[in-house]
Amino acid sequence: MGNCNIKKECKVIKSNNQIIYKGEIKYKKKHGYGVEFKNSKKIYEGYFINNLKMGYGILYENDNIYFTGQFENNMKNGYGILYSNKCKIYEGEYINDKKHGLGNLFFNQTNIIYFIGYFKFNTKNGPGKVYYNNGNLKIEGTYENDNLIKGSAYYDNGNLKYTGLYKNNKYTGESILYYEDGTICYKGMFSNGLKNGSGILYQNNNIEYDGSFLNDCKEGFGILYENNKIIYRGNFKNNFKSGHGELFLNNTHYIGSFENDFKDGYGKIYNNNNLYYTGRFKNNNKHGLGKLYKNNKIIYEGNFYNNSKDGYGTLYYTNTSIIQYNGEWINDMRSGYGTLYYKNKNILYKGQWENNCAHGLGEEFDINGNLVYKGEWFYNEKKML
Repeated sequence: MGNCNIKKECKVIKSNNQIIYKGEIKYKKKHGYGVEFKNSKKIYEGYFINNLKMGYGILYENDNIYFTGQFENNMKNGYGILYSNKCKIYEGEYINDKKHGLGNLFFNQTNIIYFIGYFKFNTKNGPGKVYYNNGNLKIEGTYENDNLIKGSAYYDNGNLKYTGLYKNNKYTGESILYYEDGTICYKGMFSNGLKNGSGILYQNNNIEYDGSFLNDCKEGFGILYENNKIIYRGNFKNNFKSGHGELFLNNTHYIGSFENDFKDGYGKIYNNNNLYYTGRFKNNNKHGLGKLYKNNKIIYEGNFYNNSKDGYGTLYYTNTSIIQYNGEWINDMRSGYGTLYYKNKNILYKGQWENNCAHGLGEEFDINGNLVYKGEWFYNEKKML
């Protein structure tokens, strides 16, 4: 790097019989080109002025180059390169031993650039770019005290991933997230890197959800879309329809309560804008007390179990308020004790039923109310003695 010659005063300085300096001297001070040693190993090679490292020099650590670059007053100042295990870890400007100005960071144990940007006293400050190890751009933005505060992130394929604000290097504020194919995924509020607050989800450039989020989940009021049509409007909890809401599927409209994405609690169903059912639901099924309608008139009111008439209930003749059957049901069929009526409200049959058939003890009447038969029945057949 440099050599003493006859025109310069060169000297070897020792301590405890070990060389600690070999180089140029002026007024008994290291001045000019020289080499410092510690425990017989080179630790610095370069230029001195009045005992201070000044100008170009090289620092060593365990016989390997640790730093090459400019010095002033014993500190790294100006352009320099920092190494670890013979690989670059930083290349750029220094002020007073600290990274300051434009510089590059490198991936561990490689000479592949990881970051290009500006530093201020060892922390990233100002414009900067982060790269994947294949050289593709990963992040482009503005830094403050080592933290990204705003910018854009990119997928490895070069498509935009995110653009907006950052806090503690995480997504924050009103920003936009994209799918890997470059289409928009989400536009709205972020906090702590997660969707929080109001926002819009997209699928294939169409709105999929417009509403409130909490920690990346749909939470609170929101609207679901399918093929640009509303399919649900109401409340969510932990990504599931929960609470009051309206569901629109084909020609069916449900208004009522939801839990964990299922109709659960009290609700109403409309078919083609006509009331079809009011009552209780459980796990999407009619379950509990309810009423069935046809042409906006009640055709059944009573108990349901898993979508079937089950328990006690009353069936009405269509388009009338006249009772057709009043009694017990199992799995949508008359089973148990019940009474069947003529349209003139007179009893046709009362007694035991099984699978919609008179079965067991029962009485049959004619249309005028006269008793026709009383006794045992076997699946609608009288058991004559």
